[in-house]
Amino acid sequence: MRGRDNTRVPRRVVRTYLFADLRDYTAFVETRGDAAAARLLRAYRSIVRAEIRAKRGVEIKTEGDSFYLVFNTPGDAVRCALGIARRAKAHNERHADLPLRIGIGINTGEAIEHDKAYVGSAVILASRLAQQAEAGRSLVTDTVRSLVRTGGLAPMRDLGAWKLKGVAESVHVYEIETTKSSAARSVGPSLRLPAMLLPPPLRGATGLVVCPELVQRELQLAALLEHVGAAATGESRIVAVAGEAGVGKTRLVRELARVAQEDGFYVFGGRSHASAALPYEPFIAALRPYAESRGTEILRRLLGTLTGELRRLLPEIDLAPANEDVTIPDDERRERFLRAIHLLLEDAASLRPVVLVLEDMHEADAASRDLLSYLATTLHGGICVVFTYREEDVGPTHPLRALIAGFDRERRLSHVALPPLDAAGVERMIKALVPERATGELAQAVLERSEGVPYYVEELLKTAVDEADAGADRLPLPRTVRDSVQMRLARLMGERGRPIADLLEAAAIAAIPLGYDVLLDLSGRGDRDTGEDLAAAVEAQLLERPPTQQEIYQFRHTLTRDAVASAIPESRQTLLHVRVAEALEKLRDDRQSATIARHFAAGGDGARAVRYARDGARAAIRVGAYAAAIDLLRLAATQGAGIAEEVDVLFELGAALRSAGRADEAEDVLLRARDLTRDEQRRARIDLELAAVLRMEGQRVEAVASVRRAIDALQAHQGPILAEALVHHADLAWAENDLRETARLAEDALGAAKRYQAPSVEVQALTLLGAASVRLGQDEGLEHLAEATRRGGALALGAEAVDAHMELARALLFRGRNEDALDAVKAGLALARARGLEFAQARLLAHATTICVNLGRYEEARRFAEQSVALARAGTIAASAARVSLAHVMSDQGEGEAALALFDSVREDSERNEPDRRVIYWSYRAQALLGLDRLDDAWESATRAVDLTAATPGMGMTAFLNAAEIAEARRDGSGIEALSRRFEDYFAGRDTPPVRLVRLEIAAIRELCAGRDAAMQFSEVADTYATLGARVRASYRRATAAIARMNDSRARASARRELATQMRDLESFGALRYVAALNRQLRRRTAARSVSGPLTRRQQRVAVLISRGWTDRRIARAIGVSDRAVGGLVRSVLTGLGVATRSQVAAWVADHPGLPRTAPALAP
Repeated sequence: MRGRDNTRVPRRVVRTYLFADLRDYTAFVETRGDAAAARLLRAYRSIVRAEIRAKRGVEIKTEGDSFYLVFNTPGDAVRCALGIARRAKAHNERHADLPLRIGIGINTGEAIEHDKAYVGSAVILASRLAQQAEAGRSLVTDTVRSLVRTGGLAPMRDLGAWKLKGVAESVHVYEIETTKSSAARSVGPSLRLPAMLLPPPLRGATGLVVCPELVQRELQLAALLEHVGAAATGESRIVAVAGEAGVGKTRLVRELARVAQEDGFYVFGGRSHASAALPYEPFIAALRPYAESRGTEILRRLLGTLTGELRRLLPEIDLAPANEDVTIPDDERRERFLRAIHLLLEDAASLRPVVLVLEDMHEADAASRDLLSYLATTLHGGICVVFTYREEDVGPTHPLRALIAGFDRERRLSHVALPPLDAAGVERMIKALVPERATGELAQAVLERSEGVPYYVEELLKTAVDEADAGADRLPLPRTVRDSVQMRLARLMGERGRPIADLLEAAAIAAIPLGYDVLLDLSGRGDRDTGEDLAAAVEAQLLERPPTQQEIYQFRHTLTRDAVASAIPESRQTLLHVRVAEALEKLRDDRQSATIARHFAAGGDGARAVRYARDGARAAIRVGAYAAAIDLLRLAATQGAGIAEEVDVLFELGAALRSAGRADEAEDVLLRARDLTRDEQRRARIDLELAAVLRMEGQRVEAVASVRRAIDALQAHQGPILAEALVHHADLAWAENDLRETARLAEDALGAAKRYQAPSVEVQALTLLGAASVRLGQDEGLEHLAEATRRGGALALGAEAVDAHMELARALLFRGRNEDALDAVKAGLALARARGLEFAQARLLAHATTICVNLGRYEEARRFAEQSVALARAGTIAASAARVSLAHVMSDQGEGEAALALFDSVREDSERNEPDRRVIYWSYRAQALLGLDRLDDAWESATRAVDLTAATPGMGMTAFLNAAEIAEARRDGSGIEALSRRFEDYFAGRDTPPVRLVRLEIAAIRELCAGRDAAMQFSEVADTYATLGARVRASYRRATAAIARMNDSRARASARRELATQMRDLESFGALRYVAALNRQLRRRTAARSVSGPLTRRQQRVAVLISRGWTDRRIARAIGVSDRAVGGLVRSVLTGLGVATRSQVAAWVADHPGLPRTAPALAP
């Protein structure tokens, strides 16, 4: 770039600068002589330059014992310093006579490029730090520390503010603690590396097997190690390693696993196989060794009621038989298994940091993808999840692509891409593998044929080694690996005969690792011949045998398997699929049902495919893997078209789709099943399932029609199913807030349940009858709910008893009994946890959040809300309720923008919810907008909530209360008058304590908006809140009353003291939204004052420093006064502004942009 006079304009860039000095070098030369000094200098420079290459640095200048280096990122510079320290320590242990004593200084900042170097104050600062660094110390500025603090590189010790030579301002300095190991805690059972992550042998009978070096992957390995380092410091990371087949993903993660295990990490690993269709396959394989090592007693204590789920996942572990609980709804099963696996991982991380490697996630089953998504939102720290996938196999419609996109939107995922090798990389591989034959010509030929894919390079060179006369001009392999594999297969056939090809073709069609017994069956030969065939295939690098206890064989690479399978004629493939299915069938292993079903389907045996697909689906549902079950049931539906079981298959598919939250697909399938059957009872069962689906979709009118059809059909078939239909109908009326219809239908269901002896339906009916009665103002409602909870407990029911506790809590909250409501929620939670009902837990936790907010227990509310979000399944009512509850807490805690974003993310789901949930959504959203001072938007949202309430009988007061608060902030007299009239119309004839309270608060706000003194009214409101246990609202209204009293000069002093007390209480609660609201009220009082009016110039300066959060001591140093004097200055600012707290000063500063903003030069 050039200026007007054609001179080059200096280019400013941001870089990180590292200076390294060799301490005591001059003394060493004088005492040991020039020769020893030369050896010391060579060792020093060799170590530093090795780290420069590894960490992507640039050597700018080297003079004697000093290095000047530049890096693009501070992370690379810190890693370089750590590497230098590590290498220097190893050198000193080996060469005590040549001690390396190195001091390092690092800074990041802007500099000017000049003559292939960089000049500027940032460079000088790094040099000055290096001069101050004693031997073995690495010093960094606070800038560097702030940029790498979340990288997990190394702990840093705060050394405080330093004065450096030639630097005007003090500099905050940190020391990289290179002597402190970041290795994991060596506690817990010791485990070997998983077999899939063990490095393969480097040499075999034919010589070459795999490259001994990790070529051109230094940068990717460094990036992965940085994420692993973050796990060692308590963070959780998820990293995707992507690249084409054969590019070296497995080789890279094996090296990562080796390093992590050497550092004391737990390293778990598992691989997915598309044809296996085993739910959670890679996770089960990864966690099996750890679960076995923990022992049954620890597992029972750790998992509690989830022990049965672990037994289903790992039946080989000797745990007590799982108690099958028929009361657990299908919706809950998935959450139970996700939670069990989550608990195992968290347990491991409590002992040591964990690296979990999941290979080939592009082939993973849907349950494994769901589990990965679940872990991304629930893992707390100490775990680094690394998964690999083939980029070319994950197209726009692949489910893994959607999962990755979701992670990216939430900033949860880091990416590591593996490109093919370039010419230099291929040449390095050849030199490492066949150094005696490495030539430029051979490297170029291999590059052209392999296109830089390491696996292709190895395969090409493998045959080159086997063929002694092979050269660059005549490699005996065609361009593709398939030809390479087929050539080796042909040689094996020549040596062993056709049966070895038959065996390998069958194994390729199976497409999963196979045990020796299955391979023996597929071979059709004797034990000795089969063993020799397998040994020959392993020696030819077609198969490999992982070092596992059971004798298992698999293809060395997916490409090898594909190469074998591609040469099999289609007609023969059909026969081989049936052979493989029948061989697996003989194992009598239920876990193989899904695989067997797919092979029978591919082999054209529809009847057996349907049978095994349904068995596999039932097994998947037992572990909550609904997506895997759906895939299998779709296969069964395709294979079973026109057979007698078709309706049953479709019904099972529809139920699985509903449980998975895929309501629109479930509706289509169930309607198809309904059209195919003429049996009335089967139609009725389908209609009840269809009603549940329609309710999920928000089509409650259609759901009611479906239930009524079922009831009509069942009138002639009296029995428990009729009672079940009636209670379904009552539940739909409750969802519509049709209170009288709910009560009528619940009484009918209760009568039918007693008549047909259906105790679980009886509890459900009592719950609905009690909930509706409370909303109708009938005292017996609480008695019905209490009876439902008692009966549910006595009958040891699960979901029905939990629902009874949930509705009891809602009823108590409706009556203003917050503490009693929280007790009911906690009782329900205990029952839900004992039963493993995680969906119910999510709903209860969301409700507990609201109660705790009312009680001013914000930390507990936040914890409940976050647990609810973690447990709730996407697409369910609980999921949107959980997120709304979390957003509500965040809004009250002052995180308005984040809360609003969360509200907007669930808007569409909330619109499909029941009326009361929609009211809650719009009311809480209005609160968030109020906290952001977007008063018009808040009023619009609050008005919508009031309109919904007015249109629905039996609702609560939340919408009116929030709307009144917004009218207060707007000083909207007409708005509060209209709201008061609507409130009186809606609650006419109702005189409960909460109704009286809201009526009183609206009256106080009317007085305020009319410009009259409302201090007495707000004091009365505050006292009433206190009697109901609503501490936050009580403090807020006491503060409002205090502000009103400040208009009276005689009461101003006491009002300020009261205001300060209440503001401190609100801040201690964490109710920052209310603090902000009070600050807005105070700004109204000070808005008319000019900048120069209330404060002197010096006081303005102090106010600005207070607004930045500075302490009194720091302010004193900044303005040059004593610690004692600064206290008087701060008090004078508070008095001058007529405020009571420092947060109010900050609000005043924010409203006066004309204040002097220049801060004095001062080190922190």
